[in-house]
Amino acid sequence: MKWIAIAALVLAVLFGATVAYFNQISLLMFLPSFISVVFGSVLILFGAHIYDYISKNISYFSALSLTFMGMTLCFQGYDGVRRWIFMGPVQLNVSLALAPILLLALAHLKIRESVLTALITCAVYFFQPDASQASAFAVAAAMIFIFRKDFTIVVKGLSCVSVLAIAIATWFQKDPLPSVAHVEDILRLAFGMSLFFKIGALAVIVLLFLPLSLVLVKSRLTQKRVFVGSLLIFWIVAFVSTEIGFYPVPVIGAGFAGILGWSLSYILIFGFESTDSALNLSSSI
Repeated sequence: MKWIAIAALVLAVLFGATVAYFNQISLLMFLPSFISVVFGSVLILFGAHIYDYISKNISYFSALSLTFMGMTLCFQGYDGVRRWIFMGPVQLNVSLALAPILLLALAHLKIRESVLTALITCAVYFFQPDASQASAFAVAAAMIFIFRKDFTIVVKGLSCVSVLAIAIATWFQKDPLPSVAHVEDILRLAFGMSLFFKIGALAVIVLLFLPLSLVLVKSRLTQKRVFVGSLLIFWIVAFVSTEIGFYPVPVIGAGFAGILGWSLSYILIFGFESTDSALNLSSSI
């Protein structure tokens, strides 16, 4: 399964670079993607113990992730849009990279901390603004909240409504940032090319989601199915929203963050253990 995930990751990056090349876009734009796909593939193959380390220190990692997300609001950004941390010539969309950790935190932390983490995350999306990530995260968070075994019906309802309401409000935020051909428009470019590229784009997307879907179907542990399902929903919404507005296409579009977040999703999934008693998810659906 790991090799399928890695193959899908590599093919998606190569497909995006090929589409860019045939549209007279320099392949240097995909250098961050090439670097991160190598790094991500190595982590998927040899990062078996990363899940244990993150889950045992989830309070620390969730706080660190929220800190990095909050830091994006401290940078000037572009045209009032502040989704990135700037490190010299490198800019990182930390939400795409760290969202899997925050979703894991929602399943691990106590009731108050879990809901607060979700609300802070959605609030950051609102002020960035990033309607795509806000929607993806809110829907995935709502799924986790529904299956939290320690949430009362009232808490489930209020927490789900709250995160979804913030996500909806984010769509009404002013977002003047224009699209970049090799990032936000990569799928539009592909579907505007020959039939070969149209079919190729669909095939790459299906292949990307195939390992996640197989893990979801094959897993006998309901807790794992809920967590994998939340990640699957997150990435599906993240992809769909790119066709509604000008938002980065994960993995296929050029950039570090989407590939790092995608790889981290698989690291957490493959490292998931049935003995993880710290998860506050229902053991039955």
